Amino acid sequence: MAQIKQIHLKDRYLQEIQLPIGSKILCVQNRMGIVILTALVDPDQPLETRLILVWGETDGPLPSNDVTFIDSYQETTDDAIFIWYVFELSEMPKKVNFMY
Repeated sequence: MAQIKQIHLKDRYLQEIQLPIGSKILCVQNRMGIVILTALVDPDQPLETRLILVWGETDGPLPSNDVTFIDSYQETTDDAIFIWYVFELSEMPKKVNFMY
């Protein structure tokens, strides 16, 4: 039976998350400073590792061309508003110097 699962993401860059096989990522939201990925999952399925990339406009080129856009979210500070873009990568990039 399908369920909604929420995972707290780290603020930026590349991270691995565990979701049941066949899960559908629905959205990413900033809720009072906590970045949450929401997915529709079947908890009876085995887990798989998925690569999530949180990237900003000033971070330069994406580390891979093989990305799938998931969502974007806004972060507001006293001085600025930042827009972050969230992607799923199909494989680990060859050069990674930004992974949590």
